[in-house]
Amino acid sequence: MIWLQNLLVVCVFALIFYLIRRTYRKSAFRDELATGFKRPLARFSVYLLSFYGLVAFLDFLYISSAPGDTLLQSIIAWIPEEDSYSIPWAFYDLQGESLNGWHLLGTNINGKDVLGLVLSGSRTAFILGPGSSILALALGTTLGLLSGYLGGWVDDLVQWIYTTVASVPWFLFVISFIMVFGRDLVWISIAIGLTAWVEPARLIRAETMQIRSLAYVRSARAAGFSTASILIRQVLPNVSYIIVITFALTTSQVILAESVLTFIGIGVEPGTASWGILLSESNRELLRSPPVWWIFAATTLLGILPPVLGLNVIADTIRDATGFSILAKKDD
Repeated sequence: MIWLQNLLVVCVFALIFYLIRRTYRKSAFRDELATGFKRPLARFSVYLLSFYGLVAFLDFLYISSAPGDTLLQSIIAWIPEEDSYSIPWAFYDLQGESLNGWHLLGTNINGKDVLGLVLSGSRTAFILGPGSSILALALGTTLGLLSGYLGGWVDDLVQWIYTTVASVPWFLFVISFIMVFGRDLVWISIAIGLTAWVEPARLIRAETMQIRSLAYVRSARAAGFSTASILIRQVLPNVSYIIVITFALTTSQVILAESVLTFIGIGVEPGTASWGILLSESNRELLRSPPVWWIFAATTLLGILPPVLGLNVIADTIRDATGFSILAKKDD
């Protein structure tokens, strides 16, 4: 069954790569996107996110049926453990004894390599970030399209729903949801996704209301095309840039939200490799004398910050590429 599970993982990652590549090639803004991603910062962000995606991919490939026995963990296991702390780049521990190996970012109280712990958190971020974003965008896109295109009582109902959801603090909703269903990654993804769909729904609704009055949509209605056909074939492609931008921004927000929730003790379960767990651990270590600062520095500067900034840079690049009126372009 391990090979079947690994095959499924490979297929999922291959599908993600294919969809990204196909969306880029079919985009009406392909030339603008190509120019935007030639910028050094945007290109670096793509490489950076690809690296974290590769790390997460290795942590999804299992070597055996034992829990946690993944390809990434087997690579990290080559790094020797120490008896306790060691600072970054050191050859001796805090007691002056020789180390079993060299650790780029030092070790924690249990002697585990901090770099390996930071890389292990990529898997949790990859599950929660895109997972919550996909759920939020599925709800937001569906309700936004229906509300903007159909109008009337459907529009009133959708507006009432997202106004009601927006009035409830997401933090309280997520806490309540987790308290009822548990702290499994799937439930956390669902909890965050059920609160993150409001903004994409508003944006897509507003764009759909403009698109439905364009000539090619009116022609499709006059030709007898069904509502579903018009929404999927005519409207949805023209709001795809909103979906992509919102996906990137929502994913970065979910990574931050998981870190905060886990830091205060209501996020992922203890023992799960996550950046929030490392932040919670580093908070205790900073109170020691002398302070153990390298766990916090590694978690924030090499764990949380790079993918969050990378996602925001990519979202800004896509926004700049599609900044001019898509409506005018379609009506030319």
